[in-house]
Amino acid sequence: MLKAGFIFILIFLFYACEEEVKPTVETIEKLELTFPKKMELFLDKPHLLHIGITETAVPYFIKYYKEREFKPRWVEDSSWTKEAIILKSILNNKAQFGLPEKRYDFLTIDTNSIIESEVALTAKLTFLINDLKKGVFLKDTSLIRPCTIDTLFHIDSLANFNKNEPIAHQIIKKGPTDTNYLNFAFALYDFTKKYPIDTTTYQIEPEKIDTINSLLETKKALFSKGYIQDMKIDSLNFRKTIETFQYQNNLVIDGKIGYNTARMLNESSSNKIARAGIVLDKLRTKEKYDSTYIRINLPEYMLRYTYDDTIISQHRVIIGSTKTPTPTLRSEIKKIVLYPYWYVPYSISSKEILPHLQKDTAYLRKHNYKVFKRKEEVDASSINWKKIKANNFPFNLRQDFGPSNSLGLLKVYFYNPFWVYVHDTPNKKLFNLERRAMSHGCIRCDSVQNLAKKIITKDRQFIEENTLNLDTLFFRKENTSISLEKKIPIYIEYETVLAKEKQIIFLEDVYKREEEFIKVWKEN
Repeated sequence: MLKAGFIFILIFLFYACEEEVKPTVETIEKLELTFPKKMELFLDKPHLLHIGITETAVPYFIKYYKEREFKPRWVEDSSWTKEAIILKSILNNKAQFGLPEKRYDFLTIDTNSIIESEVALTAKLTFLINDLKKGVFLKDTSLIRPCTIDTLFHIDSLANFNKNEPIAHQIIKKGPTDTNYLNFAFALYDFTKKYPIDTTTYQIEPEKIDTINSLLETKKALFSKGYIQDMKIDSLNFRKTIETFQYQNNLVIDGKIGYNTARMLNESSSNKIARAGIVLDKLRTKEKYDSTYIRINLPEYMLRYTYDDTIISQHRVIIGSTKTPTPTLRSEIKKIVLYPYWYVPYSISSKEILPHLQKDTAYLRKHNYKVFKRKEEVDASSINWKKIKANNFPFNLRQDFGPSNSLGLLKVYFYNPFWVYVHDTPNKKLFNLERRAMSHGCIRCDSVQNLAKKIITKDRQFIEENTLNLDTLFFRKENTSISLEKKIPIYIEYETVLAKEKQIIFLEDVYKREEEFIKVWKEN
């Protein structure tokens, strides 16, 4: 012991005089010193930078081990503790926490140096928890944040775990405390524990096109994705398994391999888990909603009206087609318009309606359109429509209110630069379709009159002598605007995965907006 202490003093004096020369990790490991003494020699900026710790984070790790008197956190008698073994497994399966699989791979734990491995494990855990709190992407971008440590972090508080609860659960809880976030995070964790992250993609056709190959390839896909354990599964259980898959992918549950089921089967589990991680990452930095708001999740084709933190109304919606996608936005609902006029967007007037007019000038009358130029109504019969060009269309079209109006009988108005609204539609049958991306960008809402009634009822409940009656106004069949006493925030968002009844539900990335994020996610 005296000899070891003497060697340590000599090394210390030598390096105090020769500051430019640092002992290598290999040299430190060979010294007959205690672990704390070796750690004290190891803990300097060059060594920490060498194993991948960012420069801004270096002081925090030095401080952490100094406060521990250089004692290890994950090593006992030169072996990993039980906690360390669990953590190493967890850190090799980062996708279960909604994090990129390659994140922190620059930090190597299993090296020849137990000291390097000890510090690297601490760094990985710290970076992981920092990501859970602050997100991987820089807010509202597809740029990845560097791995670092928050200045408010106290590492020891992150590294302490309760023996009575799984460490993985405790790590999840170190992220946001928001209920929606936690429900999603635990649902994703449970899914990844149950199903393997399969990277295989498929080319499955609907069974009505090629029954034999469709059934065979679907079995292969479900086996690879972990839904079945035996390719010889009987027909009844095979169809039930398809129904389970359909539920988890927000599809019509009929046990049949249709176009939409085939489409979701063809996507790899790896891609879907990446999409889930991207949504979870958005939740980490998302601003909290007001207690009353309307939210539309475009890939889900659903609108929900939340009042005082309780969902009181939900509606199927039709969104923009892939050629005219609905934008994401945040605004405030200011008024409800009954029997609205439809001021036709220029692109629709010039590209879609003009060809009809050139074939049949009665098209305007049949569809209840009027023509305006510089806000003055023009006699449509006086116009030679065949001479009008789409790239120089000089008119504005307005469709008068009525049963055939494209906006239906009601419009929910909120300002936005895209001129999109939530509105009624005369074609109600379209709400029964599974895939409802077919509008010009506006959002058609099923039972929108019931939504309006609930909005107005809540808005007017504190007004004395409130005589407003929506049914009476509808009976009058007049263009009427009802201004709200209190504006309602509306959020139009794009999240391709959600948590429902403690399960992860995958939606189609209908506009392919996640592809750029997925590419970055898998590269980092």
